[in-house]
Amino acid sequence: MARPPETMLRKIFRPYAILVCVSMMLLASAAMVYWLHFMNGELLKTQNQLSSNIAQSVVSYFSRINDFSLDLINSKPFRETALVKLPAAYEAQAPMGEQFTQLYLAAYRMFSNGYLVGVKADSGYYIWLGHNFYISRTSPGTKDIYESRSPSGRMAVLRLPENPYLREMIESMPVSGRRAYSGDLGEVVVLARSFNLHQKLNSRQALIEVQVPMKDFDSYMREVAPAPTGMLINIYNEAWEPVYEQKPLDDPKIAIAKGRLDGYALSSKTLMDGSLQAVIFAPQTMPKGIASFISLLSLAAAVLIFVLLILAYRISSKIAKPIEAISAQLQKMDLESGMVDKIDKIETDIAEIDVLAQTIGDLRARLVASAQTIADLESYELQSQLFALQAQTQPHFLRNTLMNMEAVSEASCCFEVADMCKRLAGMLSYISVKSTEGVSLAEELSHLEDYMEIMRTRFPDIKLDVDIPFAMLSLRVPKLLIQPLVENSFKHGDRINIHVKIKGEMQEGRWRISVRDNGKGFGPERLEELKQALEKDASPLPGAQGLGLLNIRARLFLHNKERAFFSISNLTDGGACVELGG
Repeated sequence: MARPPETMLRKIFRPYAILVCVSMMLLASAAMVYWLHFMNGELLKTQNQLSSNIAQSVVSYFSRINDFSLDLINSKPFRETALVKLPAAYEAQAPMGEQFTQLYLAAYRMFSNGYLVGVKADSGYYIWLGHNFYISRTSPGTKDIYESRSPSGRMAVLRLPENPYLREMIESMPVSGRRAYSGDLGEVVVLARSFNLHQKLNSRQALIEVQVPMKDFDSYMREVAPAPTGMLINIYNEAWEPVYEQKPLDDPKIAIAKGRLDGYALSSKTLMDGSLQAVIFAPQTMPKGIASFISLLSLAAAVLIFVLLILAYRISSKIAKPIEAISAQLQKMDLESGMVDKIDKIETDIAEIDVLAQTIGDLRARLVASAQTIADLESYELQSQLFALQAQTQPHFLRNTLMNMEAVSEASCCFEVADMCKRLAGMLSYISVKSTEGVSLAEELSHLEDYMEIMRTRFPDIKLDVDIPFAMLSLRVPKLLIQPLVENSFKHGDRINIHVKIKGEMQEGRWRISVRDNGKGFGPERLEELKQALEKDASPLPGAQGLGLLNIRARLFLHNKERAFFSISNLTDGGACVELGG
């Protein structure tokens, strides 16, 4: 029995369907190979960047500890108290509260950073500054764990299961007093360096320890190399003794020479001028998420090809005109301007086309809603940027300390010191309070007056002329708008005879303030550099750091938007001028 003739559509569709399937499979295979090669390169690039970031984070962490230890040994009051005054008071069995207070004042940053400080004097004393403080003599037989370390004041880093000097000191105490110090025991990372009373080279009188509890250091390192990245890090000192290990190595030098271990690629970085060695482990296997994504993508592509072939076979002859009608409707949509006209309903006898038309109508409605959402989010982003630029460290400890100093100064009839403490505490309170709507100009000028009074204690001849109309005092301005500009005048001018003039004016609802000084002004190259930087920072992005001119300008534009004005120049008769307004 002869086969019935096939329709023209089926005869034409069959060879093209085979051609499309083969072509799509070849194209998909080529694209997959290229994509895998590209992803492998990107993965290696990302791992290299992560390795650099991890190493930089380690350097930054130890640099802060190193700077802290240098600040302490470079402090003459700290050296004299630790090496002379406190041991003398201890031997005389005199009260030692004043000496420990001097040490804590010099080492105040230990509280915010979570550091513990020990001083081991070659004369046999051990001083401890932790959650509690103590001084005692070490026994003659106590091993010097730093005997061959820290030559000529060079820093030495090591890991200790616990502080042996603190353990000996605690065991020498009465049982009732040990509990207060036991919290400072435990595994620590130590940065140590030698020093002496007169800071002479190659002369060691004592050794200072800055200790970080291992649990705090481990928490920081797990933030630096988070688990989802698969990256691991080991840190060794210059003698290749382990300081911190996420993957212990029997011989790190041999492992580095091999370059690979247990599915990781190993790389080493020399840090802190050779004082530290970082070994970074980068996973060589493709992340599970990418492998799963490739499998799902392949399956989806196969399903899509199958569905497209069926749909093309059944409805290709019917979809042309409805698609043209839909295309004409879509051309009315202006996505860039956000103007989307209403889409007319298109009715066909094909359910898929009806669904497509209805879906496009729904997308049009969602597009309008999304445009409004984006506008709202942009407004929220500006508020977030303003918070980020205004955010300052909450100086509760410093403010409370200043208030205590004020009370002590008043009790001692040191009224000038008390007034200075009171003003500085007021400045810290002013800085620490968040304000999304800014502050009044009167508050900003009051903050400036506190600053000037503090500066007058050292430079009594400085002058400040303020010519601000009364109507401007209630204006809302960004916090720390004027005082940093005046502070710049002190930094870059003649501090003894500095004369700053602040003048404000209002015209047609706009305000303008100028800050002028009698200093040497901006250098020509520096002035041009600043102007170019201000021009490049035309949009208020959170890239300006500190309280510099770029930061002030960015916060001014965030607060006043298109009404903001900011310029810098040199005065013809000498000095600098900064004008701003809104």
